[in-house]
Amino acid sequence: MARDGLMQITVKKLTDEELLRESAGMTTGHESHLSLRDAYGLEHSPMRTQMFWVRMEGIPTSSSVHLIRHHIWVEKFVKSNRPDRGGNGRADRDTPVDTGLFLNAQSLINMARMRLCNRADKTTREIMEEIKTKVAEIDADLAAFMVPNCTYRGGLCYRPCKYKKEVSIRYDDYRRMFTA
Repeated sequence: MARDGLMQITVKKLTDEELLRESAGMTTGHESHLSLRDAYGLEHSPMRTQMFWVRMEGIPTSSSVHLIRHHIWVEKFVKSNRPDRGGNGRADRDTPVDTGLFLNAQSLINMARMRLCNRADKTTREIMEEIKTKVAEIDADLAAFMVPNCTYRGGLCYRPCKYKKEVSIRYDDYRRMFTA
């Protein structure tokens, strides 16, 4: 569990760019020079070779539930609250829980699209922001593509909010990656 009742989030990258290029080369039949940035920007299938372990200690049960709803290319591990497994059996939505996610780069982009949204639960959004910050430390190219859905879709969103202009300015660098 997290120290001093505070949430702790760590992210480890488990694979590297060499695996991305090897898998891209398999599809073309020749040596690939594909970069992580290009693979992420194109959402080219070899990007799914980039695997991560996200460990979240002491996050609210409600946020854990939000994050484990993402299921494509994501394997989830959540500490049980069952009495026979060390829990007290009386968890509520605010009860701290440890959650691990084994997932790939595409999953992180997809998760960010929903969980960085200003209409998402505030605590879950803060956790996703921290995950993005930790990803940026080990794979800045991927973190640059972890944006809310409205940014990803060029300002279009099925959940319009009053923060559209604020979000647009905040993620202006994202748009520039596609026009430069």
